[in-house]
Amino acid sequence: MKIWLWTIILIVIAAFFYMYGLARLPLEEADEATYAIVVREMIQSGNFLTMTYDGAVWTEKPPLLFWLMAGSANLFGLNEFALRWPIAFFGILAVFFTAGILKTATGKNEIAFIGAITMILFPLFLAAARNIRMDVPVVAMMLGAVWCVFKSAENKPYAAGVGILTAIGFLLKSVVALLALPIIFIYGLIYRDWQWMKNKYFWLGWGAGAIIALPWHIYETVLLGGRFIADYLGLHVIERFSDNIIQSGITAPYIAKVFWIAGQPWSSVLILALLIFGATFFGKQKESSKQIRRLALFSFTSSVFLIAIFMASRTKLITYFIPAYPFLVLFLASVYWWFLEISQKKYVLFLRGTFIFLAIIAFGLSFREAFLESKLYVSRQVSDAKPVGVYLADAPENIPVFSYEYAYDKTVRFYSGKDIIRIKEDNGQTLETPFYLIIPTALLRENEWLNRFPKLHSGKYLTLVLVQS
Repeated sequence: MKIWLWTIILIVIAAFFYMYGLARLPLEEADEATYAIVVREMIQSGNFLTMTYDGAVWTEKPPLLFWLMAGSANLFGLNEFALRWPIAFFGILAVFFTAGILKTATGKNEIAFIGAITMILFPLFLAAARNIRMDVPVVAMMLGAVWCVFKSAENKPYAAGVGILTAIGFLLKSVVALLALPIIFIYGLIYRDWQWMKNKYFWLGWGAGAIIALPWHIYETVLLGGRFIADYLGLHVIERFSDNIIQSGITAPYIAKVFWIAGQPWSSVLILALLIFGATFFGKQKESSKQIRRLALFSFTSSVFLIAIFMASRTKLITYFIPAYPFLVLFLASVYWWFLEISQKKYVLFLRGTFIFLAIIAFGLSFREAFLESKLYVSRQVSDAKPVGVYLADAPENIPVFSYEYAYDKTVRFYSGKDIIRIKEDNGQTLETPFYLIIPTALLRENEWLNRFPKLHSGKYLTLVLVQS
């Protein structure tokens, strides 16, 4: 099959799974609604350098993704599709960089196509690409940097892309992008190829990368001083690694469980691939099998390195492990290549049929996650938070809005455009009527006095009440 036909098929499949129906779900409490509020304030203020949240300076993240979301919002309106579209684009880009690495490393269109399809139909990655997750854009740039190293072996100017893409990744998600460097070092060790370090384009690329990434960071440092460094790198990078600052309660066994369940069928295939490939790794090596083993060892070692880094962090989130998934896909594709090489011709058709069978299963699971019953990176309360917020958007400005025993109000804040005042039972606060009250529906039984007031929204998780005198 011609390369252009492979490409068209991939574009159609990737665009369908990554971009179709992006507005189906409300913006999530963490972190979609927060980022959406930052984008809205950026557009309203016209200040695209120093970001704000609720009017206060906000320096948790670098600005590039917010610039892209703001640009998308100016085109499509400030809505779910516009805000998620840039992340979906980076998801598709990650798919193509994965295919590019495989094509360059193997020279085979089939292996590149197999890897790309596996990436598209990997539910844990797919769901993240349909959500406002910075992990997807930054891993796309990391994969691009790795691809540039592979390509530079045959075409030296590609080495410039390493520094440029890493710098773009830095403007997308800060220091996480620098994880591309140890991965490239792993490449050098396993492939015994250090020519890229002697390549002038490699160093020119880092010079261009500095021009891309440094100006905003210098500007914010001059403007905000030590506060910027302490917040941007201290609180949100160093402290997340050294302390569980959000008290997530997520453990290594839980992460493994999520990967096993939500990564099917590929998580099962991964176990089988490790066992079979490990058993044959030390056999006789032809020149072609050496290349396969190098690719497999590089991709698996890189994924283990990334998993180990994020496992070592005291603050653990399921999304932190997204950068490891493409490298696991590279490993699976290399093992498929291995099977093609060692199989007799009469078994090749069976091998391809097996992949098609697995892809059909993955298609069904991915379709369910994307369009029917989304579970990954999704919270239940937002199904009520959006209609509550939409109702409050048209409510009179002079009536305050309180939330009782409900701290997760960022989604409501975004859709309503209003300040939400949090109260608890032990606040001892006297409230003057009228006011709007957001309360978990489960607490209505304990607060029967609210039943005499109009319920403007009564959902499974949240209820909005207009409390009047």
